[in-house]
Amino acid sequence: MYHVCNDLFAHLSGTRMSDVKKPDWPQTPDGTIDWETVFEHPETGIIPALSHAGNKQILHKITVTVIQQLFTRKNDEIQVQRFLKELDSILGETEGLEDLPKMQESIINLLRRIKDGRIEKAAAYIAEKKKEAAEDAKNKRKKKRNEKQRREGEAGKNSATILALGGVALFVVVIAALAMFFLFGSDGEEPSDAQNGTDQEQTATPLAEPEPPKRPQLELSDEGYPLGRLGIEEVAELGTNVVVLETFFWSGQVEGGNAQGTILIPVLIIKDFGLASRICDYGPNLIDAINLALGRSVSGGGRASLDDLRNAGQSAMQMVNKRLGKTWIKDLYLLFDVDRKLQAAAKKCQIVGQ
Repeated sequence: MYHVCNDLFAHLSGTRMSDVKKPDWPQTPDGTIDWETVFEHPETGIIPALSHAGNKQILHKITVTVIQQLFTRKNDEIQVQRFLKELDSILGETEGLEDLPKMQESIINLLRRIKDGRIEKAAAYIAEKKKEAAEDAKNKRKKKRNEKQRREGEAGKNSATILALGGVALFVVVIAALAMFFLFGSDGEEPSDAQNGTDQEQTATPLAEPEPPKRPQLELSDEGYPLGRLGIEEVAELGTNVVVLETFFWSGQVEGGNAQGTILIPVLIIKDFGLASRICDYGPNLIDAINLALGRSVSGGGRASLDDLRNAGQSAMQMVNKRLGKTWIKDLYLLFDVDRKLQAAAKKCQIVGQ
């Protein structure tokens, strides 16, 4: 974790906060900086660090350091000057050590305004990324539909061409047969049985074997949640090395589901087939992480949407991989609308697709 308090005092000794690599900052599940922790953590936060400032000069240096290190882009200069001017105004209104608590309170209010602004920007960034991802997924589905329609159209044209050619060939055969009848049928001779058999063998056309029906492509929501009633075959299309965990009961409700709670089936895409047994052994911990993620994704006692289930699965996957210290799980789906075969398969943890 990024130890803000220590780095602030290191800066006062000649080390800059910018020397700390960005990945060391605490992260939210969305991958953005956890500004609440950066500012408020009781041991490493910026605001608690102000309580260690024993005089006006140290307090001033800490606040200036924070402002300058948080606003480093060229277009941030106006904001930096505005905050520094406000800081000077706060310091100018107080005198002596007896005013230090009042000074700290005013500066903390200033820093919390900066924190709130950072949190709003991070939320706007995530919302924009989700919007772009949804639009991209929508375009991909549209492209797949257009490609499918194009292939079906070409197949229809080929079938029509084959039928037309077949009709022409049949017409030619009939004309030829009539010509042979009128030319040679009047001599009173009938073709022998051997000749009939030979002619029939030569003219017989073997029937083409029917093509097996094509399985429809799996349709996904904007967030990537598989739509429709799902079976083992559909689940196997989600990726390679598909593991189905045992079903578990979630007390929450899903849109279109049972009002008395929901039976969920976790489906995992794992990194390697050889990890399946170890993932199954880790199953209870996975269920705990899933319940925690569901509680965070669905708030206010409302019904969970399919996208809520998708987001909860992603969040649980990140938590488990972080606990393991390894990326064993590549994806995680929480399914509730499944057929009987998949329900039966989910009575025990097992791999269903490779």
